[in-house]
Amino acid sequence: MLLNSHLLSEVERVCDRVLFIKGGRVLRTHDMRAQGRRLEIRLANAAEISQRLPPGALLEGNRVSMEVNGEAAVPGLVRELVEAGAEVLEVRLAGAELEELYLRIVEEQA
Repeated sequence: MLLNSHLLSEVERVCDRVLFIKGGRVLRTHDMRAQGRRLEIRLANAAEISQRLPPGALLEGNRVSMEVNGEAAVPGLVRELVEAGAEVLEVRLAGAELEELYLRIVEEQA
């Protein structure tokens, strides 16, 4: 399926591969699956559970972040945090940050 969109946040959520096209010419291709993804979790009680975070997790303020290999890893990691006593407020799986990639491509073309 081909999705044509300028809403890069939407593209990040639904696409496996991306083509950047200008004037009918492919400028660059990007495989969204090739990169690690960053899981960001906002907690109500981050300081209280800081000693019980999963290996590789980083705590910054009320946010925990860690690299994951894809969406399939997310439920288990969230469950692990909840079992450790975390009060989860928000879960976000950050992608390849297509907007940053797009801006680099535009700069290269200028």
